[in-house]
Amino acid sequence: MVPYYGGHSCKQFIRGKPIRWGYKFWVGATRLGYILWFQPYQGQQGCTDIKYKSVGLGASVVLQYADELRKINTEAPFHLFFDNFFTSIPLIDELRTRGLKATGTVKSIECQNALKIKISPTMNSKN
Repeated sequence: MVPYYGGHSCKQFIRGKPIRWGYKFWVGATRLGYILWFQPYQGQQGCTDIKYKSVGLGASVVLQYADELRKINTEAPFHLFFDNFFTSIPLIDELRTRGLKATGTVKSIECQNALKIKISPTMNSKN
């Protein structure tokens, strides 16, 4: 969030954050923090590419970033990391078909129908 207190239609408000008013940006960076891609957030309707409208806002942002990475280097073994706003099974599948690895956090509500794994007593031991 880039702080801004003037008037503008793209300005966002986020309650409970240190910077509550300002501009929000989608940013794709390297593991060292170098920015490779960024895009200003202009509301849900303003920032998604037409071809990615069906996958939702978070997934469309990740797929647009993946397109930019492929323009930079088509052969590099990219691995994307993102939080639960962006993560979905269809997104992970699409990235896999594009040859990209991905890791994302998932909201607990999304896992209610997931396969339950029984943990054996030997797995709980500290040794």
